[in-house]
Amino acid sequence: MSHLVIEMKVKKIRPSFEDERGTITDLLDDTTIVHAGIITLKTNTVRGRHYHRKSKQYTYVLNGKIELIYKDLRKKNARKQSIILVPRDMVLIEPMMIHSLRSLEESTILVFTSKARGGSGYENDTCRVEKL
Repeated sequence: MSHLVIEMKVKKIRPSFEDERGTITDLLDDTTIVHAGIITLKTNTVRGRHYHRKSKQYTYVLNGKIELIYKDLRKKNARKQSIILVPRDMVLIEPMMIHSLRSLEESTILVFTSKARGGSGYENDTCRVEKL
């Protein structure tokens, strides 16, 4: 039995413009975002352990170091994988991708989603899992 390896694409975000006043960094362009949030993680804590049926989630690391553990449910025989994210890394977590974030050190991330987090919409779109 073969295991399909799914590559999580990590994009290193660089400033779009820089001068003596500072920088401008474009995180997202040409995409619909309905929710934006800031999440803090203390060292060696885990968030997530779920997937979204329809929502896309962009995760951007402001500071710290995160291990993203994921498994793509859309792919038959997909297996669990992980990548390390550091400041200025951004990943897109597609719908039907189980994911959890484990902080390797105190960290702060920005999360942007294509569906609202408030109300019952988020809970209806989110499926929790015991382990990845």
